[in-house]
Amino acid sequence: MVDRRRTALALVAIVVLTNVITYGVATSRAPAGSKALDVRFEKLMNVLDLVQRQYVDQMDVQKLVDGATEGLVKATGDPYSAYMEPREWRELLIRASGNYAGIGVYIGAKDRYITVIAPIKGTPAEKAGVKPGDTIVKVDGKDIVDMPSDKVADLIRGKEGTKVKITLMRQGSSTPINLEITRATINVPAADWEMLEGNIGYIRVREFNSQATKQVTEAIAELKAKGATSLVVDLRGNPGGLVEESIGVADLLLDKGAVVHVIDRAGKKETLSAQAPGLGLPLVVLIDAGSASASEIVAGAVQDHKAGTIVGLKSFGKGSVQTLMTLKDGSGLKLTTQKYYTPNMRSIHGVGVEPDVKVEPEAQKQRLEALTLKQDYKPGAVSLDMLDVQKRLALLGYRLPSDGVFGPATEAAVRRFQSDSKLAVTGMVDQKLVETLNTKVEAAQKPVDTQLQKAIEILKQKTGR
Repeated sequence: MVDRRRTALALVAIVVLTNVITYGVATSRAPAGSKALDVRFEKLMNVLDLVQRQYVDQMDVQKLVDGATEGLVKATGDPYSAYMEPREWRELLIRASGNYAGIGVYIGAKDRYITVIAPIKGTPAEKAGVKPGDTIVKVDGKDIVDMPSDKVADLIRGKEGTKVKITLMRQGSSTPINLEITRATINVPAADWEMLEGNIGYIRVREFNSQATKQVTEAIAELKAKGATSLVVDLRGNPGGLVEESIGVADLLLDKGAVVHVIDRAGKKETLSAQAPGLGLPLVVLIDAGSASASEIVAGAVQDHKAGTIVGLKSFGKGSVQTLMTLKDGSGLKLTTQKYYTPNMRSIHGVGVEPDVKVEPEAQKQRLEALTLKQDYKPGAVSLDMLDVQKRLALLGYRLPSDGVFGPATEAAVRRFQSDSKLAVTGMVDQKLVETLNTKVEAAQKPVDTQLQKAIEILKQKTGR
């Protein structure tokens, strides 16, 4: 594993695109050349005084100070440096730590409501029966309509072992679902994995939070134990994370040598390295335009060391390191303090990592949504519902007209579908048929992952399978 003595950065540095955090402490000291700056600070204080005393409306001083602080950081012109108010900062800390006390559910705002994106596997939310698409309407009896998702998250989180009551609405039901769920420590997955055809192990690294190295280590061990003879590491859509975690993951894939070089404003270079033994299997790493920062550190290191094949599309192109510092009032500062370079001293900032094998994803196709019927239909019916049924049967390969008429040809197709699906052959379009039809249409419309297919093809060639 990585020699941690070599990673002694002044503050734990992180590479961030949209998330992850580290811990730092801002010290209160006079800036260099403070006497020369006094006049310029006087201007700032003078404006603050004028706004306080003469602006037409009474202003909150803290709000003015926060705005000035935010403007100060924005003035660097660096899109990756930012000031964050306490609530934003806490969310970032939780995301980067990879664990918190709660029920284990991803949520997002949709229209005026908070919708469950997905429960995390094995968490209290999943065990209680929370499902993707559920709408949360109350938390502990409090109406949360129009409430921001971060505030709802604060209500749901709490101390381990305490209980929270949530009220859900579920599609297809008019009755609210009331659940009382006991909070637990939630470990946010950084990665998931499975075995693919041909003894190919597959690991999807979603982000480089503090759990990433641990989980990828577990994944590799489990996949090897199951007989994996090669490996795909999928970094597509991975926005980045902790530098230390990207080094840890790269260390699992490389035999030894430099993973990344970081250089500060004074030109001081520090090299972070991997140690033997490495992966020992043929490797493909998948990237795309959503692979950024820490993802690019891993992909760049694999590419420079020729430890595997990079497949997909050019990565995002973010080659700067942010140090994050907690300020005394609980707010935080994310400030670019270093630039990073691949082992061969390539800068990917604004350029990205070019794949060894470029593969475009499958073009987006128009999808047929799940069908719902308010009634059953017998032969002879004419309806827009029947037109929808005909379109879906045609997608599955049944030959019939698309005219909305439940005529003889459509009845014959319905009967064949019922027989093929091991349903009662009634010749009617009923709820059971529609449920089965929806399931098969969804499977048929699943997009082909052309990039993963190429990775599998490359690994089969390397292993002779």
